[in-house]
Amino acid sequence: MPLRRALSLIVACLVAVACSAGDTSTRPASTASATTTATSSTTAATPPTSVSPTTTAASTATLASTTTATTSRPAATTLRPVCDLSGFSTGEKRNDVVPPAIAGLVSVRAGLQDCYERVVFDFNSESLPNYQIAAASPPFSGPSDQPIAVSGTRFLRVRLGTTYARYPDVANYDGPDVIQPAGFIAIKEIHLIEDFEAVVVWVIGLDGDRSFRVGTLTNPTRIYVDVAR
Repeated sequence: MPLRRALSLIVACLVAVACSAGDTSTRPASTASATTTATSSTTAATPPTSVSPTTTAASTATLASTTTATTSRPAATTLRPVCDLSGFSTGEKRNDVVPPAIAGLVSVRAGLQDCYERVVFDFNSESLPNYQIAAASPPFSGPSDQPIAVSGTRFLRVRLGTTYARYPDVANYDGPDVIQPAGFIAIKEIHLIEDFEAVVVWVIGLDGDRSFRVGTLTNPTRIYVDVAR
């Protein structure tokens, strides 16, 4: 009997030790699982960090700055052309060479350029009429000595020799005696004053003192007067 009890006690102790060993091996697993779960829960509970507002604000500020810089640029200005007024003066211009034949006046035209306003006298012959073009003062009159009013405050007298404006079989000018070109600044009026005995006189009315130049062209024969703007 004492031996049986001793064996029973030994067996009970072994079983107890075995159970203790089993409990110890399972506890770390439970602890690790709890730690993992807690860590996962903490991570899930932490709100994500957002940088969108900063990025959006920076982008908006950059866009606003760019837009402001673009819209604040001054508008491009149109520069006036650089005018070469060589040959322009207020003195008389003339050609005293008498041509071999009379030239008939065909037309009188006026045109605008960037730096000057031009009057052109067209002829129907290769002969170039002699001319005297200079500043003049009113009153102006033709062969009848009747005064002729011309618009303007300063005037250029254009005398064309050895030519006619209206003469049978020689000249057939059919334009107006008074030309008031629209949109001009310097030239106010171009007025036929005289057409008599191969002398034609026009007066150009101006808005004030202006320098001018005179030139000739061929094919057809032309005399032009440029008045500086």
